[in-house]
Amino acid sequence: MNKLTKKNKPTHAWGIAGLILGIIGLLLLFLGTNIGILFSITAVVFSVIQKNYEPTGIATAGLVLGIIGIILYVIVGYASFGGPYSTTSVNVTNT
Repeated sequence: MNKLTKKNKPTHAWGIAGLILGIIGLLLLFLGTNIGILFSITAVVFSVIQKNYEPTGIATAGLVLGIIGIILYVIVGYASFGGPYSTTSVNVTNT
């Protein structure tokens, strides 16, 4: 194999990175840390880069995991602040 053939070989590195970051983002969600949202967003970005370069199943899986992670973080974040069923109220009285 010469250098030109090896250099032009397509890579799946972005898709693999997106898949790994999507998995880490979901694991961090279930461990209760908030840093996982960054992993989920990065997984979506890397997977989209891979899909634009060369669509692969790995990039699709990373994209799906990243989107699921973002949606779950939004739901958990909304629920942790009380959501629509918040029992806290602010009473402002003028005395």
